[in-house]
Amino acid sequence: MGTYRRRALGALVAVAVAAVVPIGATHTAVAAETLRCNSSVTMFGSMADGSFRKYQHDEPENGGRMRPGFAGIGGGWDLLWFAGVNGHVYQVLSNGNLHRFRWNDQTQTWDRFGPGGELWSEKIGEGWDSTLTQNKVTVDNNGDFYKLASNGDITWERYADGKWEKRILETGAANRYDLIVAAGDGVFYVRDPHQNSGQLFRYVYDADSQRWMEQKRWVNDGHGANALKQMFSAGADVLYGSETNHGNPEDGYVWWYRFDKETGYLKPRVLVDTGVPAGMRWAATTNSCEILGATQPQAPIVPARYDAPNTLLQGTDRKVTHFYVNVQGGLTAAKQVYVDNTVLLNYQTFDGHHKHTGQPGAVRRQDGRFEVVTNSSEDGEYRGNLQVDPNGTWQKTAPRYGGLILSDPVIVNDANNVASMFAVDGGGALWRRTGARANDGFLPWVKLGGSSFTSDFTVVRRGADFLVVGQGKENNLIVAKVTDTLGPEQIVGGGIVGRPAAVVHQNGDLQVVYKTTLGFLQTKRGQGDSLAGAPIKGLGAPPQSKGSPAAVLRGGGILEVAVRGEDDLVYISGQTAPASDTFRPWTVPPAIGTVESATEPAGLVLEDGIPVFSFRTPQGEIASVFGYTGPPAGQAQARTSASTSSAPAYTGGVAKR
Repeated sequence: MGTYRRRALGALVAVAVAAVVPIGATHTAVAAETLRCNSSVTMFGSMADGSFRKYQHDEPENGGRMRPGFAGIGGGWDLLWFAGVNGHVYQVLSNGNLHRFRWNDQTQTWDRFGPGGELWSEKIGEGWDSTLTQNKVTVDNNGDFYKLASNGDITWERYADGKWEKRILETGAANRYDLIVAAGDGVFYVRDPHQNSGQLFRYVYDADSQRWMEQKRWVNDGHGANALKQMFSAGADVLYGSETNHGNPEDGYVWWYRFDKETGYLKPRVLVDTGVPAGMRWAATTNSCEILGATQPQAPIVPARYDAPNTLLQGTDRKVTHFYVNVQGGLTAAKQVYVDNTVLLNYQTFDGHHKHTGQPGAVRRQDGRFEVVTNSSEDGEYRGNLQVDPNGTWQKTAPRYGGLILSDPVIVNDANNVASMFAVDGGGALWRRTGARANDGFLPWVKLGGSSFTSDFTVVRRGADFLVVGQGKENNLIVAKVTDTLGPEQIVGGGIVGRPAAVVHQNGDLQVVYKTTLGFLQTKRGQGDSLAGAPIKGLGAPPQSKGSPAAVLRGGGILEVAVRGEDDLVYISGQTAPASDTFRPWTVPPAIGTVESATEPAGLVLEDGIPVFSFRTPQGEIASVFGYTGPPAGQAQARTSASTSSAPAYTGGVAKR
């Protein structure tokens, strides 16, 4: 255990413990962590008649006996209640209102609220489930709330500045867990009553980066936790459990536990009190103990980039929106005013944050709402926006998506229209946030692993899986499959520069287009690590391209490719037939003619198979081209599917405001 110093009541004691690198940490752990505890933990207990008691445990770091006796400190606590930090005690009234009280250890009385101190509590929430039990809600030593919802979700909530923020951390069967107890900075345990007479699992959630540091770690107990009626904590993995004395059902025991991160075991439990009423409900001040020196995710240095490509989405109203970061760092959405007019756009720059950077990740949710996310040059934290209604208004704030990751985000829907967000950190590892459900936001970031990727990557869906395609650290072309885990990072080519473009054909073939170190474009197609292909020629002598290409698979299975040339004009080519290695000559669509590009192009295929490419001019204007195989664009009847192998007629131009 080490040595520690004991001070007066309310002072702190410290114990040195071995450092452990948490799962998902992005930097080196400090040499040691230190357990620091108040010299006494304040515990609260309520009786069936609502009377409220205060107990003291004087050796929380090693499980000494509880101080004899108790103090009666109130009544009316027969409803759901639980404790938090700094003496806060919460009560859920029968009408669903959540009230916060505070026991003051200095004055040994309850604080008063209101202008004249006439109130015993302050209301901080509404709509709480009054049937929630004490084993289904808990507060960590940050003051954050964790719940086991009736549908099986594990949820996180924070109350700050008069507002609530809520997230889903994990989904699952409704009855898989019957107890949750927070025990530190984002640390909590759940109990599975169906395994090993009550199996405990440990989680560590970093709320700021919204990532799992540790997820569902199996805890060696040795006794089985089902015998415990309740578990509560003083923080820093110091746990208590209440148990009925089976020899005398009127009496109860209180046990002390402490988790050892090195071994994965709970230290031998200690009986710290006996003879307490068996029906008592318990809680403790949850920040009585804390770990100092624990590793925390560190924000990477993210450069400000205002010349990244656009990201395109088509709404359920058939209109296309171009998302991008403007030269002031503002996240902007430029949407078609009319379906059949490609150059009249409405522009909206979102409020709330002005240090956006790079290319946005964007997705259309199952309910039709757009969600767009970018990285931030201020702190490496992802921010974005979500539509309030499909094709309608946007939120007024800038939702935060955590991360603290180097790359731009890439967001892709799965086969059920549930979004996944991907990112690559500075060490080349891949991270993922999976959608909780189609329209319920994202679960925490999970480090999938790997070490070879750079920030130049993309993700495409193939059936139930995702394929991550990117430039490796050795300028290799790397492909890896993501199911629930990350598969091997396969090298399928070399001499790549920048971000590759990728599509998946109907037969499951992956086709990749990328720029080589000589400036040519190369394409490869195939399954797994058997990709094969040849250079795409026709744009003149090397170096023939400036920046990374965009590629889409239009109707009929024809690959269309756009690239920014060395002369800053955007050129387009495409296959002469499905699966062909022969491409049409590179041409600049007359609709954009000599319009120069300040960004690499971005692509999209509309629901009717029509390919679209867009870019931004040096003046910050959006130029776009839509490919048709029917009459000239601008007429309703022109929107015929580009489903034949003939070259589409690209029409469009520089957008008007």
